[in-house]
Amino acid sequence: MSVQRRIGAAAVEVGVSADTMVRDKPPATDLVDAQEVARVLQVPVSAIEQHARTGRIPASKVGRRWRFNVPQVVAALSGGPT
Repeated sequence: MSVQRRIGAAAVEVGVSADTMVRDKPPATDLVDAQEVARVLQVPVSAIEQHARTGRIPASKVGRRWRFNVPQVVAALSGGPT
């Protein structure tokens, strides 16, 4: 299975939601790093960073690090508008 399919399947299989990804963070904090996204989706960090670089999942660079807006990532992985 390709990494892209695995990421999408993991999001559905794990039942990822914005609440799941930020449960340990204050509600106002919607940005998470690549490690957090990879941990929740159970995929390699390199796959998350590659999908961010190619625009397959929405992300912003802050310095040298990728940051992900949780609702946008969830929408992108579930096939909704980003």
